[in-house]
Amino acid sequence: MKKVSQLLPETQKQILVESLNLMQSALKTLNTEDEGLNYKLFDIETLKALLNKTEIVIKLPFEVYENFTQINGVDFPDYTIKTTKIIEEFFLNLIDLTGTYFLSDYVEDVKDYLSSKQSKKIIKERNKLYKIFGKNTVHSISCEVSRDFINQINKNNKFN
Repeated sequence: MKKVSQLLPETQKQILVESLNLMQSALKTLNTEDEGLNYKLFDIETLKALLNKTEIVIKLPFEVYENFTQINGVDFPDYTIKTTKIIEEFFLNLIDLTGTYFLSDYVEDVKDYLSSKQSKKIIKERNKLYKIFGKNTVHSISCEVSRDFINQINKNNKFN
């Protein structure tokens, strides 16, 4: 059975954590001896821990994906395309600035190519991408950008 997978961005995970915090706070205000409430509070704490420093991948059968809008009343979110474009743009700009594709996402080496002020700005932008999209996502896309860039150079050199 064909499935569709979607990596949930950090910003969406944060919404889940904030929602769990609100629910936890509301449940703690209930004045009850209900044992089920204690289990629910424990489960909320566990869910918050699971969301911390992990990647969440949403997987659904292709048939559900195809009918997502009819079932849910909203389009299926495509974070990957947006994520990929933002990160690709960052690394393509880095290649333009430095003239090298060897940096990948190890941007600390950029100091060898740019001024200290420019380097700090780029490292700050890179760290922001890490925070929003996760380090693994940024790294894999940066490697793809470098690989594509190398392939383009090799392709161009074949015709020269």
